[in-house]
Formats: sequence, C-alpha cells, structure tokens
Amino acid sequence: MVVCDGQGIWSAVQDILEGAFEGRLSDEENRFCCSYILGTTQCNRVESVGNGVKTALDNYRTAKQALERVNQGAEENKRVDTTAFWRQHYITYGLLMAIDEEYALQIFRNILNSSGPKRLDEFLTYIYPLTRSIIYGYTAGILANTKDRNYAFGERILELSAACNELNFRRELQEAAKEVKERHQTIKDAVDILGQKLFRRFAKKLGITLENLPANSIQNWHLPYLSKLFVGRKTIYSKKGGGI
Repeated sequence: MVVCDGQGIWSAVQDILEGAFEGRLSDEENRFCCSYILGTTQCNRVESVGNGVKTALDNYRTAKQALERVNQGAEENKRVDTTAFWRQHYITYGLLMAIDEEYALQIFRNILNSSGPKRLDEFLTYIYPLTRSIIYGYTAGILANTKDRNYAFGERILELSAACNELNFRRELQEAAKEVKERHQTIKDAVDILGQKLFRRFAKKLGITLENLPANSIQNWHLPYLSKLFVGRKTIYSKKGGGI
C-alpha cells in the first residue's frame, strides 16, 4: 500500500479533511487522517469516511493521551520517546483505525495497559509490514467478519497475519479470510483457523509431516499463542541486528 501518494488521491483526501475539520488540524493529525482515509478504501468503508474520520481522530487523540499517562508512570526500561513513537507509528495506527475505530483503540489500550509502552512499540513495529501489502485487506476482512470483539484475540490475528507476511504465506491468510467470512466465525475461531494454517505450512517448510496427526491434537497445542513465537523471534532478531 502506498500512503498519500499521487496528486489525485492526495487532493481528494485533502478535500475530505477540509470538509470535516475546516483546516483545523496539525500536520501530524493531517497525516494520520490521510492514512486512515486511504485505509478505508482498502476495507470497503468509503461510504462512512466522513463521520469515521472524526471518530478516528478523537480516538487517536485519546490514544496519545493514554500513552503519555502510562509512559510517565512506567519503569525507565519500559518507556518510549512518545514523539518518536507517533512519528513511526501514525500510519500503522491510522490503518488499524480504518478497519474498526473502536476495536483499534481497545487493542492499543489492552497492550499498553497490560504490557507497557515498550511492548506496544514492538507490536506496532512488527505488524507494520502487513499494512503495506495485500495482506492488509485479508487481515481487515478477518477482523471485520468475526461476530464478536475480543481485544486479545484481535491482537493475535494481527500478529499471525504479520507472520504470514514475513514468511510469505499469503495464500494461507487469504484462505483463512475466506473461511471466516463464509462461516461468520468468532474471533477465537478465527485465531484457531489462521493459527492452524500457519502452523501446518510452517511445519511443511521445516520438513515436518503432520498428515497422520488428528486435527484435534493440533488444536490442543495452544495455537492462539503461536503468534507470540514469531513476535519474539522478530524482536530478538532486530535487537541482535542479525540471526538468532
């Protein structure tokens, strides 16, 4: 996905923002709203963008206040530079808002309050690549088509999707998105579906045969936590600056 690129797209986005806010936005808020509006085109939510962008901006401001508050009270090794944080993540957060404004804010709060600013920074850094590829549309479809909202499982869907992107397992994510849409699954079911597809493909890549294992035995391997394996691997890899 290319954000705010092309004179025609940029002009259209600016017209929407001018109509919604009459020019009363900071440069940072303008860029955030731009990423949100362009994200709605990928999520087929363009018809609601006028009111949605106002909700998204309110939630963005709420998220910034929450981060400042928690960051001030956090241990030093769990703090972040909040200015650098938003400079790095406003695109990712805008695109998450484009999927569902309230859902994105609650996932943000869930990670921030349970694990702290540093963990939130690592999470958004890890999922950033999926917002710039076709996988964003598949991920948005999974989250939009589940029949309930659970913020911890929503976080895992994003992590598993990012893992699919990292491993080039896009077909598995596409199949999971289709299955969730057709069956109207719960978010937990969606995590299980995507986790199993990722697990099977990853095992095959490692030369591990799973054909003789019953499906319920794979389900008992706590697949919802599979995403944490890939997030941990990525975090260690980036901190070491190379292989593990």
